[in-house]
Amino acid sequence: MRDQQTENPETTLANVRGPERRAYSVAEFSAMFGFSRKHAYDLRKQGQVHFKKIGAKTVILIDEIRRFEASLEDA
Repeated sequence: MRDQQTENPETTLANVRGPERRAYSVAEFSAMFGFSRKHAYDLRKQGQVHFKKIGAKTVILIDEIRRFEASLEDA
């Protein structure tokens, strides 16, 4: 007899975590675009990207990352 918990799709890791992360650290954001953390903070200072605080952690929400990416000029 199989354990019912292993067969229940509602208990899979993907369903617990959700389909996508909602926020990324400054280091992760910087790595996505290939620039330094300092440059990310410079972008914030210039008003080009907005950070949020979750407790002591500074994060960038996924919607803000998408907005920032859409604002970039074509090369």
